[in-house]
Amino acid sequence: MTRTHQARLTGLASHGKKALRLLHGVLGRRAPVSVRENTAVQPEGSTPRWSRKSVLIDFDDDIIAAAKGEELTWAVIAKGMVPGCSPVGWSGTGGEDIARTVAVDWVLGDLNSMPGQESPNLRREVDTQARAVRKELEALPRAKQLSRINAMRAAALSCEGDALDALTGGAHR
Repeated sequence: MTRTHQARLTGLASHGKKALRLLHGVLGRRAPVSVRENTAVQPEGSTPRWSRKSVLIDFDDDIIAAAKGEELTWAVIAKGMVPGCSPVGWSGTGGEDIARTVAVDWVLGDLNSMPGQESPNLRREVDTQARAVRKELEALPRAKQLSRINAMRAAALSCEGDALDALTGGAHR
């Protein structure tokens, strides 16, 4: 962790541990085992690089920056499941936001709007679509749910393919 963000360490430590425990509970050996600050500097427009073993946190990321209290646990889970593949310096919304919201709901069993995200109208739209995707996911047997979650996470961490399409089995197109 950089000195600049040292003050956030206390809150991150307890919520990060809780998030890792929850992720391990649902992902087993595929779960990340640590939370670290992402200090890598990548060129503008490049595709982000993510770790399967560590949740990489950027304190300037809207979700992390806006998270307070228990929302920080949600934010760490969100970034561990769908960290984001918008090119460096760009902002993106849509499918990743829906997949991220569904992933956090799947881990926690409760749909929570991510902090620091867009306008209230856009947030409502993401939440509405996330509820529909979650309902479809919930209808599947647990093994199929896990398969879709793992496919979504693989697409999200590699930034190859579409996380929401993987989560919906290609039905989102």
